[in-house]
Amino acid sequence: MSDPHDAAERVADNPFFVLGLPPDAAARDVEREAQKLIGMLELGLAEAMTYATPLGPRPRTTERVRAAAAVLRDPRRRLVAELWAARGPAAVTGGPAAVTGGSDAGAAASPSPAGWVGALAIGGWGPRRHPRLQPRPDDDREGHT
Repeated sequence: MSDPHDAAERVADNPFFVLGLPPDAAARDVEREAQKLIGMLELGLAEAMTYATPLGPRPRTTERVRAAAAVLRDPRRRLVAELWAARGPAAVTGGPAAVTGGSDAGAAASPSPAGWVGALAIGGWGPRRHPRLQPRPDDDREGHT
């Protein structure tokens, strides 16, 4: 069983929270937001000094912003970050499933794996199709079923 403090840190230090972006943000949006935040931090603007997480506000630094952008450039590490961001605090505490206080704030987390299926869908993962059982519509080979 994993350490709950480690899970809490994974959620709180999630690159999407550090940058203030949704898990489906495009790569160019990640780069743009990282550069904007670094500039704001170098100017000492108060609005850039902290970022919101499901576990409360955390201090934002230029090093943390650079590290978050680096994680999101790597497809495998980004997928892990997307999964943690999509699960939010429910994965840590078993509490409300809302990450940012959306319309389902206060709803109890479901113990079913349905949340993980949705999180995987963000990364483009879905049910597998067996090619022999479900041919593609554009497949015109004879004898292919």
